[in-house]
Amino acid sequence: MEKEFFYKVIDDFKNRNICVIGDIMLDKYISGNVNRISPEAPVPVVEVSNEYVTLGGAANVVNNLRALGANALLFSVIGKDNSGKRIKELLKEINVKSNFLITDTLRKTTCKIRIVSGNHQIVRVDYEIAEPISNKIADELINNFKDNIDKFDAVIISDYNKGVITPYLLSNIIKLCRDNGIFIAVDPKQNNMGVYSGANVITPNQKEAGLPFGKNLLYWDDLVFVIKEIKNRYKFDAVLITRGEHGMMLYDDKNELYEIPSVAREVYDVSGAGDTVISTFVLGMASSCSFYEAAILANLAAGIVVGKSGTATITPFELLESLERIGDFNEF
Repeated sequence: MEKEFFYKVIDDFKNRNICVIGDIMLDKYISGNVNRISPEAPVPVVEVSNEYVTLGGAANVVNNLRALGANALLFSVIGKDNSGKRIKELLKEINVKSNFLITDTLRKTTCKIRIVSGNHQIVRVDYEIAEPISNKIADELINNFKDNIDKFDAVIISDYNKGVITPYLLSNIIKLCRDNGIFIAVDPKQNNMGVYSGANVITPNQKEAGLPFGKNLLYWDDLVFVIKEIKNRYKFDAVLITRGEHGMMLYDDKNELYEIPSVAREVYDVSGAGDTVISTFVLGMASSCSFYEAAILANLAAGIVVGKSGTATITPFELLESLERIGDFNEF
């Protein structure tokens, strides 16, 4: 592989249109100093110095795609509340339309509040209703998807198990993608990987990959068994398992197995790293990469984003800089 090939791929990101379907949420961070313990209970008192909100879940996938220069369309469900309103405002700031967000008055928009002091998260507070969406709302999402399918270069299913990604929705979306020759990738959360069957690729982390098989994947033989079993049992073209500080493992469409070592120089925060991985991977696939070449780019992207605080994104420039630091691609 030549670096010049990857330069062209990254430059092509700006020409790609990616559809994202999944659970969206608002991530709120409250940070401050802890100098004393509360007299009311044995808990720290945080003197707040800063707070901010970011796009989370599937909306963070969209944020990553936009940061990498691509165009993105987002299909999801929000509640009729302030968090849903704030998500729409944040999407507008990155030039993503919110006209494919369906408002369900019976749901809360998922909001995760993290209270942080220094590098330590003290507590997280979640507002959410994670019940599955109705088939009526799913049909509305499916019809909107069908009406715009000619605009997509690829589709990402971002499943956070908050109710949007139901088996009914999945089966319809996957069939539409297959019938129209559109690449579809899944970042899973459900233990039953059979519900994602028919997608081109699935990108679980190591823990998620082992759960359906009752394995924690601490041993190499178990890891190899599981990645092959996932691909063959559920009929994926490829499986990409993210392994944190150990990098990634890919089992591709040619039944080739690759171990890809981590290139992270510093691990500060892994929040949202999976969103960065699938965004970069799918953009690579949409820009003429093989599964292995796309995995190389996704691994570089992961190495950058874990060095940042909170739910973060990366830019094409940062990806190019990371490419420049690599001496020889044969090391992969």
